Parts: sequence; structure tokens; C-alpha cells
Amino acid sequence: MGIRSPIGNTPGELVKSLKERRSGICIMPEWQNIKGLRTRVAGVCYIEGEEESIPRPYRRSMAE
Repeated sequence: MGIRSPIGNTPGELVKSLKERRSGICIMPEWQNIKGLRTRVAGVCYIEGEEESIPRPYRRSMAE
């Protein structure tokens, strides 16, 4: 089983975050100057350096 989420990239990290009631939602100040964007909050998944662990067909449908 695998997972990529704002609160953990492994099942163990996810369960720990849920037990600690941690939110993966954060404010994105760099979005402030994006015209027409009405939100500045996001749930960002950090997988830097691990992109190759996700099969290419799935990565192709993911936004950067």
C-alpha cells in the first residue's frame, strides 16, 4: 500500500498525522499575485526526489 498526501507519504506517516490531528492545508503566499485565483490555501504533497516511484502513466495526469 502506498500514499502521497499533504500529511504523509507512507501509511505510517499518514496514521501518525491523523492521530495528532494535523492538517495538511497551508497558506500559499506565492499565489497572491496570480490573477483570477480566488484561493490561497492548498494541500501540497511533497514528493521531491521520489517522482520515479510513481509510475509514469499516473505522473502524466498529475499537475506540477
